[in-house]
Amino acid sequence: MKKNVLKSIQLTILAGVLVFASCDKTDTTTPPEIKNIAATNHDDNTTVIPRGGTISVNFEAVAKNDGRLDWYHIEIHDHPESGLVEDEYRIIDDSFMDKVTFKGLKNANVHEHIIVPAEANLGAYHVVITVVDEYGNSVDTEDVDVSIAIIE
Repeated sequence: MKKNVLKSIQLTILAGVLVFASCDKTDTTTPPEIKNIAATNHDDNTTVIPRGGTISVNFEAVAKNDGRLDWYHIEIHDHPESGLVEDEYRIIDDSFMDKVTFKGLKNANVHEHIIVPAEANLGAYHVVITVVDEYGNSVDTEDVDVSIAIIE
């Protein structure tokens, strides 16, 4: 009788261990993180860039779940007097889909050089970065004040 009770307890414990061990706790929903964002004049590290100058965009992306980083997007736009999105001038509005220094990594330091077109509007511009992981989770800097000024 004692042996049967002991065996029952052992089987119950073993079954419990197997149930808990087989649970998959993979995190596929936590979005990535963007840190240490900077957009500056490539020549003097200020936030004032002349037309024809080069903007250095730097940031760190970190996958915060069990996946890897997939791609990022950089947009630099002004804020027109009309307030309409369709009237914004965009210096860049590009996705970087197959960067070997980014795609498939758990974290990456990004450094991009962007030339300011000669016809760019003068004034303040907002820098927006979006990072997407392999599960499609994304985060952006829309609400973060990362800005530059374009001058003659």
